[in-house]
Amino acid sequence: MPHSRSWAALAALLALPLAACTQPLTRQAFDDVASRTESIAGARPAWPQDAAETAVNAEAIRQLLAKPLDAEAAMRMALLNNPRLRADFSALGLSAADLQAARRPPNPGFSFARLRRGSDIEIDRGIGVDLLGLLSLPLLSDIEARHFETAKLNATRHALNLATKTRTAWYQAVAAAQTLALHDRLRDAASVQADLAREMRRAGNIPLLDQVRAQLLQAEIALAHAAARQQAWLTRQRLGLLLGLEDGFALPDRLPEPPEQARRIADIEAQAIANRLDIRIAEAELAAMARADGLSNATRFVNLLEGGLVRNSESGRADQTGYELRFELPLFDFGDIKSSRAAYRHAQARDNLAALAQESRAETRAAYAAYNTAFDLQRQRRTEILPLHQRIQEEMLLRYNGMLAGPFDLLAETRAGLMAAIAAIEAQRDFWLADSALRFVIHDAL
Repeated sequence: MPHSRSWAALAALLALPLAACTQPLTRQAFDDVASRTESIAGARPAWPQDAAETAVNAEAIRQLLAKPLDAEAAMRMALLNNPRLRADFSALGLSAADLQAARRPPNPGFSFARLRRGSDIEIDRGIGVDLLGLLSLPLLSDIEARHFETAKLNATRHALNLATKTRTAWYQAVAAAQTLALHDRLRDAASVQADLAREMRRAGNIPLLDQVRAQLLQAEIALAHAAARQQAWLTRQRLGLLLGLEDGFALPDRLPEPPEQARRIADIEAQAIANRLDIRIAEAELAAMARADGLSNATRFVNLLEGGLVRNSESGRADQTGYELRFELPLFDFGDIKSSRAAYRHAQARDNLAALAQESRAETRAAYAAYNTAFDLQRQRRTEILPLHQRIQEEMLLRYNGMLAGPFDLLAETRAGLMAAIAAIEAQRDFWLADSALRFVIHDAL
């Protein structure tokens, strides 16, 4: 028992430096991911590992929550506080551990046998090592290094995906709240019209049909108001989930104004091919697969090769020493299946990369077309339709003051103007969503 405790303690002491080796590698990998994310999204993710880093991160979050979150602040908040993203970053540590393991030679094996024949005792001892694993160590290390680079690209992709989702959820939440405020005004206008119709019907100034129509309109607007209220609540909940918050954050009252001119991006398809992380990940996987194919071809006929030293002791006789080799005989499996699988995997990865590049160009063209269309639609509603409704309301108010139009005409035009304002907010929201989608599709795609 004391010997077993000694071996356990020795193993624990040896494991400490091995585990510590992965920490600097993981930290360096995360710094690369954070820098790449910041260069694209304009915000740096956080992955606190100790009490000091946690305190710094908590202070940054507190400062962001001190005022209403705009789109950029919401994106920074998500990168600092989203627990799902931190879980994704843990994959870097796993990949770093795999890389460290691939850089180390295989552990030697020890065998011991004690045989007894009457009073004679025979003891066999041996130490062996996986020679094939030792010879393929450089190639295995290179393959894992490429997988490690792919893990960093995937972590960056997850961070950028979160940034884009947060920006999208922010536009939806702010637009829904802004729309709800207009639905409040619509509900109030419909209530005034219904009350007026009820009073005028009681006085005998309007027929029953007009009163019923006013009540029906009030009921329909109440339903639309309830749907708008539900949408405002739902979009805020979705945003809070991405922010890592259940509540306790404030948002602006309205969406930001769109730019005066739409973006003009030259060689947008070439930019997408050069920048998109999903293509870079596919390229890295193809390169790693090519190296793995080289290993498969090198070990096509031999899957197992072990060598070791042997020492046998027998009572009354001198010790026997020597070595032994152990390998598989390729009698039934000549390696052709392994080679065929490797070739098909390589061809599949190559064709997937080509298809991904083709899809990227098509998605980029579609996203850019959607962006330009959304820009034109919101501009038309903002600069043409809304001013016309405003002009009509002013003229209707003048006619009402001159007793040339009734109160129902004025209320109807007010309602039409509010509906046009809601449509303008939705068009403005759709523009910002298209803008966010265009930013994302240039760099990545799901």
